[in-house]
Amino acid sequence: MKNQRFRLGIFAIVAIVATAVNAIIFVIATAVGASMRVTTLGESTSGIVNVLAGTFVSLMFAAAVLKLILTKRPGFAVTASWLGLGFAVISAALPLMAGDDLRTGASLASMHLVGGLGWIVGVRVANQSTSPKLAMKGFPDHSLTIQTVLVESLDLTGRRVIVFGGTDGLGRAIARLAASRGAEVTVVGRTFRDEGVKGLQFVKADLSSMKEAQRVGREMVVESTDVLLLTTGIIAAKQREVTSEGIERDMAVSFLSRLVLLQGMAHRLGTERAAAPVPRIFVMGFPGTGGLGNLDDLTGERTYSWSEVHMNTVAGNEALVLEGARRSSAVHYFGLNPNLIKTDIRGPVLGGGIMHRVVEFFIGLFTQSAEGYAKRIVPLLFAEELDARNGVMFGHKGNPILPSKGMTDAYVGQFIEESQQLVENALLR
Repeated sequence: MKNQRFRLGIFAIVAIVATAVNAIIFVIATAVGASMRVTTLGESTSGIVNVLAGTFVSLMFAAAVLKLILTKRPGFAVTASWLGLGFAVISAALPLMAGDDLRTGASLASMHLVGGLGWIVGVRVANQSTSPKLAMKGFPDHSLTIQTVLVESLDLTGRRVIVFGGTDGLGRAIARLAASRGAEVTVVGRTFRDEGVKGLQFVKADLSSMKEAQRVGREMVVESTDVLLLTTGIIAAKQREVTSEGIERDMAVSFLSRLVLLQGMAHRLGTERAAAPVPRIFVMGFPGTGGLGNLDDLTGERTYSWSEVHMNTVAGNEALVLEGARRSSAVHYFGLNPNLIKTDIRGPVLGGGIMHRVVEFFIGLFTQSAEGYAKRIVPLLFAEELDARNGVMFGHKGNPILPSKGMTDAYVGQFIEESQQLVENALLR
């Protein structure tokens, strides 16, 4: 199991930089006539000492508290970073309303934002894992360039696509865009939200069940399909949840169901088409991040951490691509890493309440939308150059990224073997 190490010394360097920036803002503000007086419950004046102490001490105190929290909840760092930034943005409104003059309000509000940015940067650089280096965007593969056309000029008439998880989030955005460009799209999921949309068909399925995934994989008509896209996924809840088949829910939905589906469909994909490009399977997850998972505890039975279990699904999906590419030349496999995008996937771990809404709001402010991601990815799904490629991973901008170090053929084979044993145990129940 990996261990988190939150380095207060590294965080302190970021806090010092943020404090210095706020000191510069203070000097400039007073030079242009800002009074630096604020009226809340009474009148108070913000001096340079207040600014320095308020920035550095506040950041370091919050970091010390976070360090303690991470000993119990190692996956909380990302959530904490966004919550801190959100608090800074919201609290920036106070000096704007209470400042003695506009210059004072604007300068103090700017200091709040600097503190928030210092917090999110500090948390990210200070939170270090003893596992191999992780990079959620992946590491660029500069040896490879894939040319795609603009989505506005893309004509997908006659092309057939199946999107598992196409009823919500990224899968839905991709399915709708592909259909709007003329493709015949079948979406598979639990709740259809696009009744009446031209080009979209729906197949209902509960892919938390291995038996259901096996049935769908066996019965789904894929012989005339050009592209198969797997996006079905969740993030594990704070408390471990188990399906009726005895599998941790995130592992079942986000990875094992995909393994089972492909066992029933991959060998039949696109076999009845006329002369056409090689059929393609795209697996969405977070390939190339460096995460290898924990083969000794894939479903969190021994020690449960939602983030660790989810990273096991991340490693599993990358292994699925690499194993598929190694075994098959008749079907080409590719991995997709969308990085951080505003969706509802974090609902289970954030509780689905106000915290979830605040976090997603700020994620939406600083990252591309699901629709923006779809505009990059839909042309990639049909890029001609991919006929000569197999096993390539792609980042959030559709750029090639490197596979994770450590994903050797032997390790991938072992991961798939251990995962298959979980599936077989579930099917026996």
